[in-house]
Amino acid sequence: MSDTPTFTLVGVCCALAAAAAALGAESTFTVRPGVYRITTETVLPHLEESLRYATTLTEPCLGTQEVSSLFPLLRHATFAGCVLTDGEFSGEQSVYVLACRNPQAASGTATLSTDGGTLIGVLQLKIGGKNMTLSQRVRGPRVRACASQE
Repeated sequence: MSDTPTFTLVGVCCALAAAAAALGAESTFTVRPGVYRITTETVLPHLEESLRYATTLTEPCLGTQEVSSLFPLLRHATFAGCVLTDGEFSGEQSVYVLACRNPQAASGTATLSTDGGTLIGVLQLKIGGKNMTLSQRVRGPRVRACASQE
């Protein structure tokens, strides 16, 4: 029996372990704790004009949270097994990279910053081999303290 299959199996296991460790490293982002009036705009450029944009308004209580939780699109089943991991930090802006258990599922980046008490974020995605791109923008000012902080 050859040793080659054993070495190949060990290499595959090591690669899978490294990928699992990287996926477990969900990044966090911190803003001044409080309720933010967040407008979320999802843009799907491949759809007809009337279906291309979806906008929602929410008022979540934020502080330190997982970056992925700031982009509702990442809660969709298409992105199960995907997380935003640390990328680059420059000045007031943080850039994150999308890492998925299945690398063919999706790829993308997100940027987050705060400007005078306003949260600003942009998520850019490409879904697998379908050449489908989409984006989600979040923007909102801090409007008050959270109920638990009052």
